[in-house]
Amino acid sequence: MAVLTLAQIAAAQDCRTAEVDVPEWGGAVRIREFTFDAKTRILAQARGTDGTIDHGKLGLLLIVHGVAEPTITEADADMLRSKNGAVVERLVKAIGDLNSIGEGASGKTEAAFLPGDALERGDAGDVRPAGDVVDG
Repeated sequence: MAVLTLAQIAAAQDCRTAEVDVPEWGGAVRIREFTFDAKTRILAQARGTDGTIDHGKLGLLLIVHGVAEPTITEADADMLRSKNGAVVERLVKAIGDLNSIGEGASGKTEAAFLPGDALERGDAGDVRPAGDVVDG
């Protein structure tokens, strides 16, 4: 296999989407893979001042940033608090699985958010793409 140039890497469309059936809502939603930058920002926003992850906030951030269609804003995410918890959790799990985040992703809960030295050690987790390629 040929070694890539930086331009080829930059041009690669490597973030994928997948559809998640939500029969309770009468259809499906399209979810997406995150860029590395998006993963880092989501974790930073979900961390409390004591450094622990607020899992409720993380779940809502995953939905806001992980649902490609329909577009869900942070204001919309508040509405989701009134929806069936099992449905919302299923959607969060699907986004986590697509992005190798959380228990559903081989137990590597925060692996995708590790600092650069974790990448060098090789324990930063792996991205499992699914669906169609979309712009990052």
